[in-house]
Amino acid sequence: MQRSNPVTFEELSRQAQAAFEPFTAMIYFASEAFAHFKALGLRGRQSYFLSRSAPLGKLPGEAVAALFYNFNPAFVKEQVNTGWAIPTATPEAVLRERDLAVTEALQRLLAPNEGEEDLRPNIEEALPLVKKAAHGLPVRGRPLFAGYAAMPWPDEPSVALWHGVNLLREFRGDGHNATLLAEGIDAVEAILLQVAFSHKLPLHFLTRSRAWDVEDVQSGEKRLTERGLLDEGGLTEKGREVRERIELNTDRLDVQPFENLGIEDSQRLIELVGALSDRIYARGGLNFGPAPKPNPA
Repeated sequence: MQRSNPVTFEELSRQAQAAFEPFTAMIYFASEAFAHFKALGLRGRQSYFLSRSAPLGKLPGEAVAALFYNFNPAFVKEQVNTGWAIPTATPEAVLRERDLAVTEALQRLLAPNEGEEDLRPNIEEALPLVKKAAHGLPVRGRPLFAGYAAMPWPDEPSVALWHGVNLLREFRGDGHNATLLAEGIDAVEAILLQVAFSHKLPLHFLTRSRAWDVEDVQSGEKRLTERGLLDEGGLTEKGREVRERIELNTDRLDVQPFENLGIEDSQRLIELVGALSDRIYARGGLNFGPAPKPNPA
């Protein structure tokens, strides 16, 4: 990954989001995670919601649904409440198995093939940088980030780096949810605007994985059309302005980690983690294939 020369911390925030996402998100697709969570008795999407919200304790499904902005709340509620009802699935056990899965998955995904660079030095160099970036970040209005920020740093370097990068991911994510709320954009509308704006992920993956059906999507499209944000060609000029404003405000709320580091160290962290993400992506660590259609209770 080549270094760029952004002139603002907002630009660094945007670059970091793209560079960091595969490194953290791989755990939600890793076979190692499925095996560890299955051993606890978790099935289906229970493992996703429980493992991601476990730093906040055994919250009721209604509370977890409030944290996961673009998911169908009825589906989240059912998955969380049935998951925490399993005796072996305590927050402590879920987090323990998650960390073991992170270790195993990163070992598999980052191991160099013949002729490839050994990326272990990236982990060693990136870890103190991500700790500096995450130090002293405010928790107000950022519940998921606050839960992770209250956790001790893991001892194992690769898990510690995953934890640190995930802190920055959740810090940005909580800020993004705040911007959506301020713009009056609901869950389905957020997905539709994202797909029309970025074209990075298919609509069917985002809607099915978040438990929205065809009628929900059609209703969302109608609401956005009535607001003048969508038409048959995609985003209108007004819709693009709204979506760009959401992204810019998300960037503005996410500058402090990079202010903590300064420009050069921020660029270096992005470069180091970006190389890890590139290998994870090349190894198939993010499988955005068809998601099974859930059946919300």
